Amino acid sequence: QTDSMLRLVTLFGVLAAARSFAPLQPRPLAIRHGSTAAKQLPNVANLSPIGSLPRQSTVVVRAAENEATGGGFSLPWWLDPGTKGGAIVVCSLLGLIPIVGYYGLIAVGYDEQAAGAVSAGSFTLLAILLWTFSYMFRVANKDMTYAKQLKTYEDAVIAKRLEELADDEVNALLDEIDRDEELGI
Repeated sequence: QTDSMLRLVTLFGVLAAARSFAPLQPRPLAIRHGSTAAKQLPNVANLSPIGSLPRQSTVVVRAAENEATGGGFSLPWWLDPGTKGGAIVVCSLLGLIPIVGYYGLIAVGYDEQAAGAVSAGSFTLLAILLWTFSYMFRVANKDMTYAKQLKTYEDAVIAKRLEELADDEVNALLDEIDRDEELGI
């Protein structure tokens, strides 16, 4: 009885840990099927019968694109701090650095107290420098919390305006976007 309960709890733990590595996907602002536009909003997505619309070429307008699909540098899934599981793995690995440094210094010949002081001090200095440089990098790239909140607010305003437009106006805007993409603007 106890053994089966332990296996069940372990299974749920593994499933929860696996789900924490799933990245978040941006929601589409509008979906256009051929000449008919269907608006999709988070709260009213189930109210419009999107499946009954004619299926032709589909254009999806997203509030934000996933940077990993942009062809740039991307971390392995288990190191991606954009997921909960990746953040846990990265923090666990960071916690091991001073411990490994401590035992490495003891193996080299430092006494325990000096090895602890050097290991903890150098890790703290390294962490402060890395945080400072990452902060300056985020400021230079406008990847700050305020900039993200402002972008989210602007996207919400655009979504609200898109919601208030008639279908033919949405189609006209999407056609204009298609023309601009074809011209490379």
